[in-house]
Amino acid sequence: MTRIKFCGIRRRQDLKEAIALGIDYVGLNFYPESSRYLLPDEALRITQGLPTEGLLIGVFVNAPVDQIVKLVESLRLAGVQLHGQESGDLAKEIKRRLPQTMVIKAIRVSRTEDFIQAEGYPADFFLLDSFLSSLPGGTGRQINQKLLRTSPLPWEKVFLAGGIRVDNVDFFIKSFHPFAVDICSGVERQPGVKNKDLMAKLVSRVREANGR
Repeated sequence: MTRIKFCGIRRRQDLKEAIALGIDYVGLNFYPESSRYLLPDEALRITQGLPTEGLLIGVFVNAPVDQIVKLVESLRLAGVQLHGQESGDLAKEIKRRLPQTMVIKAIRVSRTEDFIQAEGYPADFFLLDSFLSSLPGGTGRQINQKLLRTSPLPWEKVFLAGGIRVDNVDFFIKSFHPFAVDICSGVERQPGVKNKDLMAKLVSRVREANGR
């Protein structure tokens, strides 16, 4: 069964609607250069008092390990998503200090050789995203399907991102059976502002594709 992650949530209203839809994960972006960036205080404000246990994933780009650990502990994040050039040693240090925290390493795919990054990297899961040199993620550009077919991948450990929307999510699920689909711009009116109807339609399509 493919799970659902909505990434780049910035508003409490959107978080409440996502929780009501029963999605599996929510991404909170802590990369200052992102249009979906959340200050830690803002993240606390939009999450406080809501049933978010096991739901929240912090998105980081080349952040210091102490900063990551501090935010995981203060916001009770279930996982961290590493979207930069983080070393395997940094991932190991996160797991040493936060053994119950899920570590997801993002790989931006532009060629077959990019998949080599996953070999031996100490992550629990990998996120495959489309490549755009100016952005570390959240591009809205559809990932290259041909590249996904060129190499055997551990799909049970893959969050699949990159231009996934209501009109194509069933294709990606039925074609690749990833652990989860990761959607950001595909359910937005504008960066950081989710569309309630699109979120509901996407959840419905995923459940249909899962045979539920």
